Amino acid sequence: MVQQHMGVWLTRLRGPGGFAGPILLHANLAGGAAAPLFITLAGVGVAFSEATPRPPASASWFKRGVYLLLVAYGLNLVTPRWFTAASFYVLHLIACFWLLVPVLRRLPTAALGAFALCVLGLGEAGQEYLSTPALLGNPRMGDASLPGGALRLALLEGHFPLFPWLAFALGGLCGGRLWLEDKRGAFVAAAAGALAGGSLLLLAARPLRLAGIRAGRFSFYPATPAFVLLLLGVSLALVALALWAADRDSFPRATRWAALGRLSLTTLVVHVVLFRTIAPVFGLSNTLTPLASLAVIGFFLAALAGLAGFWQRTNYRLSLEWVLSRLSRDRAGPGTNDATPPPPSNSALPGPPDGFH
Repeated sequence: MVQQHMGVWLTRLRGPGGFAGPILLHANLAGGAAAPLFITLAGVGVAFSEATPRPPASASWFKRGVYLLLVAYGLNLVTPRWFTAASFYVLHLIACFWLLVPVLRRLPTAALGAFALCVLGLGEAGQEYLSTPALLGNPRMGDASLPGGALRLALLEGHFPLFPWLAFALGGLCGGRLWLEDKRGAFVAAAAGALAGGSLLLLAARPLRLAGIRAGRFSFYPATPAFVLLLLGVSLALVALALWAADRDSFPRATRWAALGRLSLTTLVVHVVLFRTIAPVFGLSNTLTPLASLAVIGFFLAALAGLAGFWQRTNYRLSLEWVLSRLSRDRAGPGTNDATPPPPSNSALPGPPDGFH
């Protein structure tokens, strides 16, 4: 996420790139998987949290969602070069997903999978109805003056609207459940099915376009069914690989590498404010060569990793994740989780079950 954003924001748009140009280009392309993986992990995180002896109460999920929405809209306000007050970004999406967890937790896995497909279909149908452009830029994705205003952005035409992006979180929730139920074959089948479905849509792109249907395009903004299915399949495959390795203690010292992941909400906010709001004021926007950009990105990531390792000693006290864990802690009572929450986990996710990491 950090590399992809900084690579776009810092690097000059024209001029020779030398050997570093192709490296940065391909790194940026790979970085496009960050947001789909973030959202898929949100679903997996909910599945693991719900599997604890004392899962979070509905009130806890509500407080988490409200807190993350406040952070998300606060980020909108301090980043006017990127967002408007009505922008709907990845944090807004995960927050809304958390608000839906009290209902989603009651649905069987098969129903969640069917719901994910409905979300995908409704996203495509809604964009067709609104005649959403084939390519969306920042101005359009933050434009609340169109009919429907901010609700239109949140549902269909923002950066990460609920339709179809919620399908990633639902897919992650299904995958997490299947893994915990030891249905590894079904998990792999779900990932393979998503990849196959996306591939078939890509192959049928031209016939679909001739029929007036855009579902076979591969587009991030706006996200299309082909894109969602392919990236959901990739995300689930990466999750399966990580969980499989963890089950076999392939990463016996994984907690050393987890520190940076446990600060990824704070990292998201800090790097956006630094490099999207403050840096342009000093003329540091699209001015660096690819090699210089890679050097700055490497230095910044190394500094973040060092800070995360140091902060880990205090359980990330006063970080955005620490505040989240404090606000969402359930009060003691029957059926609630009154234990001290574990350290914040990857992305803005609830902590994993005790002993999972």
